[in-house]
Amino acid sequence: MPLAITKARQADLPDIVRLNGVVQNLHALLSPDIFRADWASSDLHHFWNDRLMDQNSTVAIARLDGSAAGYIWY
Repeated sequence: MPLAITKARQADLPDIVRLNGVVQNLHALLSPDIFRADWASSDLHHFWNDRLMDQNSTVAIARLDGSAAGYIWY
């Protein structure tokens, strides 16, 4: 199946939070002096919800075979 990249919507928040959690854990492992390992999914949910609502931000989500495979925020 082809890769589909679309503008993220509220319904994509659980996938974005899950994907960002993987990144957050990696950052915390590699740079614990900068990144937190004790993050809460509710904090990430609020952060990404704010990004989706911000008119100066764009969040896109990539889906491969219908499953979230990645995201970008710009």
